[in-house]
Amino acid sequence: MNHFNDEYYDVLDNIADIEDTRMPFDKQNGNCYIGTYIHGTNCGKSIMVMDVSITTLTFFEHDFTDITNYLFYYYYSPRHQYSQKTIEIMKLCIEKNGIYRVVLKTFWLRIIQRIWRRFYSTLRSRGNLYMQRQFEMRGKWVRNTNAKPLYSSSRIL
Repeated sequence: MNHFNDEYYDVLDNIADIEDTRMPFDKQNGNCYIGTYIHGTNCGKSIMVMDVSITTLTFFEHDFTDITNYLFYYYYSPRHQYSQKTIEIMKLCIEKNGIYRVVLKTFWLRIIQRIWRRFYSTLRSRGNLYMQRQFEMRGKWVRNTNAKPLYSSSRIL
């Protein structure tokens, strides 16, 4: 765990005071939160349980490193897991027995980003003069070594 100087602990305490006034005590089932999670077990199954969360307003008001340090300094799980934590967007599912189980939303964001990057690079390559000239002559887009094709069912778009 990082050892901060006393002035930096004041910054983290300031974020904690702000969060104490902003964050509702009872979290709502089905809402999304920014924070960290821990791995737990419920009836023999491995689950992800909410650890610490912050409001979006606080997330955008402070520096990312300060938010990261706040979340890692104020989390409830054992300190030996400090280096394994990442900030995630989590959807909260409150179970009947009171466990705050989470579903990670950043996983799906990363998949969507990857697909859009591929799609954007294909569109960008179609904008160059060579590719437009080929389309005029042939009536269809030609595969290019600079463009990554999009696959839909078994044909190239």
